[in-house]
Amino acid sequence: MRNASLHYICRDAGLKIERSDTLFTNAYAAGEYVTMPIAHKDGAYFADEDTLDRIEGEGQIVFRYAKKDGAVETANPNGSRRGIAGVIDKSGRVIGMMPHPERAADAVLGGIDGRRVFESLTRGLH
Repeated sequence: MRNASLHYICRDAGLKIERSDTLFTNAYAAGEYVTMPIAHKDGAYFADEDTLDRIEGEGQIVFRYAKKDGAVETANPNGSRRGIAGVIDKSGRVIGMMPHPERAADAVLGGIDGRRVFESLTRGLH
């Protein structure tokens, strides 16, 4: 959905790694705080309460907007339901996320926290 502000947002966002056991996150630690850029006007994750409860219960939330202290409620830059920044499908092979790890994959770009998404893919699951 459109961002809650109805404006384009382009800035770094804090993220909490919810799962470190996926093809996309195995180079991170669960609960780790990282920073990745966001750049979108239509980026707020939306689902009804039943769907949110189901994906939470099935462990499909991979990234959540957060502050360093873990607070999600005040870190949400776009109004995503439950601070969701990334979800994975049941097969574990498809991820959808609004942050841009490719924009934080090299120090010359301003950060390296996104690099581990790609490192995770090359490592696979052990």
